Amino acid sequence: MKDLIEHVTEENARERFKSLFVERFFHKAMRESKVREFEVLEQGRLTFEQYGWEFTLLSSHASHFIATHAMKARRFE
Repeated sequence: MKDLIEHVTEENARERFKSLFVERFFHKAMRESKVREFEVLEQGRLTFEQYGWEFTLLSSHASHFIATHAMKARRFE
Protein backbone atom coordinates (compact mmCIF):
# COMPACT_ATOMS: atom_id res chain seq x y z
CA MET A 1 0.00 0.00 0.00
CA LYS A 2 2.84 2.38 0.86
CA ASP A 3 4.38 1.80 -2.59
CA LEU A 4 1.07 2.67 -4.25
CA ILE A 5 0.74 5.90 -2.25
CA GLU A 6 4.33 6.87 -3.08
CA HIS A 7 3.71 6.12 -6.78
CA VAL A 8 0.53 8.22 -6.85
CA THR A 9 2.24 11.08 -5.02
CA GLU A 10 5.24 10.91 -7.35
CA GLU A 11 2.97 10.86 -10.41
CA ASN A 12 1.01 13.87 -9.11
CA ALA A 13 4.26 15.76 -8.52
CA ARG A 14 5.45 14.91 -12.03
CA GLU A 15 2.18 16.10 -13.57
CA ARG A 16 2.28 19.31 -11.52
CA PHE A 17 5.85 19.98 -12.63
CA LYS A 18 4.95 19.44 -16.29
CA SER A 19 1.97 21.76 -15.94
CA LEU A 20 4.03 24.52 -14.34
CA PHE A 21 6.82 24.07 -16.89
CA VAL A 22 4.44 24.39 -19.84
CA GLU A 23 2.77 27.45 -18.32
CA ARG A 24 6.13 29.12 -17.75
CA PHE A 25 7.92 28.35 -21.01
CA PHE A 26 5.19 28.08 -23.66
CA HIS A 27 3.25 31.12 -24.81
CA LYS A 28 -0.47 31.01 -23.98
CA ALA A 29 -1.51 31.30 -27.65
CA MET A 30 0.64 28.29 -28.54
CA ARG A 31 -0.84 26.27 -25.64
CA GLU A 32 -4.36 27.15 -26.77
CA SER A 33 -3.49 26.19 -30.33
CA LYS A 34 -2.26 22.78 -29.15
CA VAL A 35 -5.46 22.26 -27.15
CA ARG A 36 -7.52 23.00 -30.28
CA GLU A 37 -5.37 20.55 -32.27
CA PHE A 38 -6.03 17.91 -29.61
CA GLU A 39 -9.78 18.55 -29.68
CA VAL A 40 -9.98 17.85 -33.40
CA LEU A 41 -7.35 15.10 -33.59
CA GLU A 42 -8.49 12.16 -35.70
CA GLN A 43 -6.51 9.24 -37.02
CA GLY A 44 -7.52 9.86 -40.65
CA ARG A 45 -4.55 8.94 -42.85
CA LEU A 46 -2.11 8.68 -39.94
CA THR A 47 -0.74 5.27 -39.06
CA PHE A 48 -1.61 3.94 -35.63
CA GLU A 49 1.90 4.84 -34.44
CA GLN A 50 1.71 8.37 -35.86
CA TYR A 51 -1.70 8.91 -34.29
CA GLY A 52 -0.47 7.59 -30.96
CA TRP A 53 2.52 9.95 -31.08
CA GLU A 54 0.35 12.98 -31.94
CA PHE A 55 -2.12 12.02 -29.23
CA THR A 56 0.67 11.80 -26.65
CA LEU A 57 2.23 15.11 -27.66
CA LEU A 58 -1.01 17.04 -27.84
CA SER A 59 -2.56 15.50 -24.73
CA SER A 60 0.20 17.02 -22.64
CA HIS A 61 -1.24 20.42 -23.58
CA ALA A 62 -4.82 19.37 -22.84
CA SER A 63 -4.39 17.65 -19.51
CA HIS A 64 -7.55 19.29 -18.18
CA PHE A 65 -9.46 17.18 -20.76
CA ILE A 66 -7.77 13.99 -19.66
CA ALA A 67 -7.45 13.84 -15.89
CA THR A 68 -6.54 10.17 -15.52
CA HIS A 69 -4.87 7.41 -17.48
CA ALA A 70 -8.23 5.65 -17.74
CA MET A 71 -9.75 8.74 -19.37
CA LYS A 72 -6.76 8.90 -21.73
CA ALA A 73 -7.39 5.32 -22.75
CA ARG A 74 -11.07 5.99 -23.44
CA ARG A 75 -10.24 9.14 -25.48
CA PHE A 76 -7.65 7.21 -27.46
CA GLU A 77 -10.12 4.48 -28.52
